[in-house]
Amino acid sequence: MSNKVELLKKIKALADNGIGGEKINAKLKLRKLMKELGITDLDLEIDKVKTRIFKTGSLIIYKKLFVQVVSSIIEDVKIYSSMGNKNIRLVDCTVSQQVEIEAKFAFYKIRYNQDLETFFIAFIQKNGIFPKYSKEQEHEEMTHEERTKYIKAEMMSNGLEKHHYRKQIEEFPKEMKQ
Repeated sequence: MSNKVELLKKIKALADNGIGGEKINAKLKLRKLMKELGITDLDLEIDKVKTRIFKTGSLIIYKKLFVQVVSSIIEDVKIYSSMGNKNIRLVDCTVSQQVEIEAKFAFYKIRYNQDLETFFIAFIQKNGIFPKYSKEQEHEEMTHEERTKYIKAEMMSNGLEKHHYRKQIEEFPKEMKQ
C-alpha cells in the first residue's frame, strides 16, 4: 500500500506541476487510482510540510511552553512569530505533527496552570503571607482535591526559599527635607 501511496504522490506532483496535456492526464489518472485504492486528498497531504498557524496565548510563559512542546516533537525546528498578531506562532510541519503539537500544547498548558496554582499556594505558605482572620470566622471544610493540592503545595514549599520582608522608612523627598 505504501508503494501505491508513493506512486500517487508522484502522480499528484505531476498533476500539480505538469504542463498542458501531461497535467490533465495526471489528474485523471490520480483520481482513478485514488478511487480504486480508497485514498483521499488528505491522505496524500499528510506528509507534506507546510507553514501552519498555532495560537499560543499572550503570556510569555505560554510561548516558552509552546517552544518546548514543538521542540519535543520536531528536531531542529524554526518557530516564527506572526507580524500582525503576537499570539500566533508559525511552524513548518506536517498535518500529523500539527495535530500532535496542538494536542500536546493544550494538555501541558492545562497542567501548567494547575501546577502554577499549587506553586502559588506553596509560595504563600512558605512566606507566611496569609490574610488576617478573626478567630470567630468560620472556615469551610476542604474537599479531598483541595486537601491533596495543599499537601502537594506543602511538599513543594520545602524546596522554596523563604523571603523576609522588612518594613523600611523611605527617605523624604528633597523638597520635604528643608
